[in-house]
Amino acid sequence: MRVTVIYLTISGRIIPPSFIWQGYHHGTSSFDTFTGIEAQGKKSLFASITEKEGFGYQFEKIRNAVAVLNESNVHAATQLGLDILEQKYGEFEQELDAAGELADWAYDLTTYRHAIEVLRGYFTGNRRGLTERDARIYYHYLETEHEQFCAIAQEIDAESKSNNKTS
Repeated sequence: MRVTVIYLTISGRIIPPSFIWQGYHHGTSSFDTFTGIEAQGKKSLFASITEKEGFGYQFEKIRNAVAVLNESNVHAATQLGLDILEQKYGEFEQELDAAGELADWAYDLTTYRHAIEVLRGYFTGNRRGLTERDARIYYHYLETEHEQFCAIAQEIDAESKSNNKTS
């Protein structure tokens, strides 16, 4: 699959896709009024995974399907859980790249995507022959690593804001 990523730049700075979407989503008609960079005091540089809504709903859907493996739960876990995590972590990867931090976290993100794919496989045919216990371990990994990624994102964001104040 080929993916084309287009970056918006303002004053020589790359604007992460999540900022662009938030500007569009909130009805901003001009990027002059919502550039993301100027909004850094209000929004996280890594809004894809640190939004206040969080991922509790997605993790609940995955947890439910691991506990009770039926068609309804599997659909919810894949469509409303894993697909959303995969999308948001793709955005997070772009945000890390735009912030110049991707090299430090690329391996961890690849491992996270692997865990998503292993759970997806468990829910859709289980060719690997995973047990429920295996699925619980992968689920736990996704949830705890998500918390770690959020902490990392907040730390990088705070450093970025601190560096911008001293510049």
